[in-house]
Amino acid sequence: MPVIEIPKEQWAQVLEKPGGLVVHKKVPVHMPGPDEVLVNVKYSGIFHTDLHAMMGDWPLKRKIPLT
Repeated sequence: MPVIEIPKEQWAQVLEKPGGLVVHKKVPVHMPGPDEVLVNVKYSGIFHTDLHAMMGDWPLKRKIPLT
């Protein structure tokens, strides 16, 4: 079985503060723990609920940064 090397960083779109701009930056890759898997996502879309989370439209506390 081939050995797969896990990178230390990955590119992400990040909202660092409420009302701020979304920035494209490198973030650390978190190593999977017991009973976890790490998935290599090639592409991802933005859903309408993502926009609500970014804008703070819901009466729920956001966990910043949003990645």
